[in-house]
Amino acid sequence: MMSTKTARVQAYFAVAQMNYGEDISLAQVVAVHRGAFSAQITQGPDVKGDGVVAVTLATPGNCTDHPLWPPVVGDWVALADAAQNHGEAAAHAVEIMPRTSYIERPAASGFGLSQAIAANVDELVIVEPLQPAFSIGRVERFVAIAHASAIRARVVLTKADLVAGQEIQGAIEQCEPLVESVTALNTTDTQAVAELKESFTPGDTLVLVGRSGAGKSTLTNALLGTSLATGKVRAADGKGRHTTTSRQLLQGEVNIIDTPGIRALGATPDAEAVDQTFTQIAALAEQCRYRDCSHSGEPGCAVGQALTQGDLSPEVLERYQRMRRESERNELNRDARLARQSQRTASRDNTRGRRETMRLKGRGN
Repeated sequence: MMSTKTARVQAYFAVAQMNYGEDISLAQVVAVHRGAFSAQITQGPDVKGDGVVAVTLATPGNCTDHPLWPPVVGDWVALADAAQNHGEAAAHAVEIMPRTSYIERPAASGFGLSQAIAANVDELVIVEPLQPAFSIGRVERFVAIAHASAIRARVVLTKADLVAGQEIQGAIEQCEPLVESVTALNTTDTQAVAELKESFTPGDTLVLVGRSGAGKSTLTNALLGTSLATGKVRAADGKGRHTTTSRQLLQGEVNIIDTPGIRALGATPDAEAVDQTFTQIAALAEQCRYRDCSHSGEPGCAVGQALTQGDLSPEVLERYQRMRRESERNELNRDARLARQSQRTASRDNTRGRRETMRLKGRGN
């Protein structure tokens, strides 16, 4: 029986066939490179070899004016001339199917562009090492990204064999209020990995995120039985090399998108997603006397009262306030950037219009 997700993609592809002809191919983007992407063909005429074709972004015929352009890992696309990819006509994307989800990494500085991570993902798997230093702040930021994308999140704590049981339990207890599932393991423990694998929903697409050296590629290898390159971790600071240099989708009982390690992570510009991450503070804020309470000593502040009574950790409040401020600043920067982009587009269109008018009047070149 066809799954709901497959039926959805097939329905969009049928529409694309009506628009572009029966000889187009359905493919999913499995890797993105500089100036190109690779796509796995799942349906189409004369599929050859492993069905993976490379599409150059600059190839004529690409739907570069599509609102979802350029495609990201996980996107479903309709390709034309895929069977002749190495012949006279190069494969090109004529359509990008609507996404069920889209995950992007906020710029660490707050002033740069957000970076696309993946599309059509069901679950964000946050891989956080227990050694050398577990960071609940990093976990919280990833959870906020999941909320902003409206997808599930879980935490996998790696390198559990390198720390004491008390440290493991402490990390688990900090993560439990944030996500539905927290697992601590050693990625070389085959039984623990098998139990983790059983907890995933077959057919789902997962994206693994985390810092460099967290063990994402090692975990991917263990879950899928693949052989992605893994790197050594420096003993001095526990930081690993970027063994995964580009995002790639690996298919199996569950589909896994492995991503490069992230050294610095900004806050999502979605302030509501931050509130969804810190549910205790969001619930207390509803009880504050003033709607715009900053929880910084105002009278009738329920958050401040919980802090005084010991029901709320000052460290949690500090991380929430810092992420909230950063989120609001990033939202303003994003809106300003979009406004400038819109102005540039309007100016370019006006210039083209004036040139066309002059040409029709016989005064243009």
